[in-house]
Amino acid sequence: MARISLRAYNREIENLIDRGQIEEAVAHCKNILKQFPKHIDTYRLLGKALLESQRYA
Repeated sequence: MARISLRAYNREIENLIDRGQIEEAVAHCKNILKQFPKHIDTYRLLGKALLESQRYA
C-alpha cells in the first residue's frame, strides 16, 4: 500500500472537487476522518464538497 501524507492526500481531494468528482472526494474525506477524526483540514474539504453538491446534511 502506498504511503501519502495527509497534506498531499488533501490536495488530491481538492483537485477532485475542482474537477467535479464530488462523490469520490466525499468518500475520501470520510475515509480520512475514520482514522483521524480531529483533522480540521479534511472537515473543511468535506464541507466544501458537500456545498458544491448542494448536500447540506
